[in-house]
Amino acid sequence: MDSAHHVADFLPPICRTSKQLYAEATPEYIKSRCFMLSDRSSAQLLRGWLSTLSLGFTSIRALNVSLCGSRHDYHDATGAVACHWALILRCQNLTHLTIRLPNYSEVLVARRCSDPKDPRWESRMRLLQLEKLVEVKRLRVLMLHGVWLALRTWVDYVFRVERPDVVVKMYGKGGLLLVR
Repeated sequence: MDSAHHVADFLPPICRTSKQLYAEATPEYIKSRCFMLSDRSSAQLLRGWLSTLSLGFTSIRALNVSLCGSRHDYHDATGAVACHWALILRCQNLTHLTIRLPNYSEVLVARRCSDPKDPRWESRMRLLQLEKLVEVKRLRVLMLHGVWLALRTWVDYVFRVERPDVVVKMYGKGGLLLVR
């Protein structure tokens, strides 16, 4: 294997036997896995590795993404979120997506912002770029963790109108909020 494939140490041995088996078996392995992205660097690493495979992005079926980021992402939250969305939208056959959201509801309540029409709620939704969810064309199951009231209302409406084919599960601080 050449140095471009060094990040693939997690692959089963059959994928690392030869270049030919790597090229043929790795997309099948990818299809059967859910990749977890905890921060910007994990998204960049996965995106870089997938770009070395001819069928890398089209092989992804499931992603578990944390838009909470790490403390390293804190100072450039917009860039970190954009990095995650760049990867998500390149995965044309993505059918299962789990997104973990920052707990903005507690922050906003602490700042006495309980009205969902308050511009601070809208700015959080803009930052997370959640309108891009409808662009994931083959999506069949969406799970959102850390949902607050205004977001729950928005997601329920958008997916009822624009993407009724998607099963949506939303979880808040107290557990399951809605299955649609």
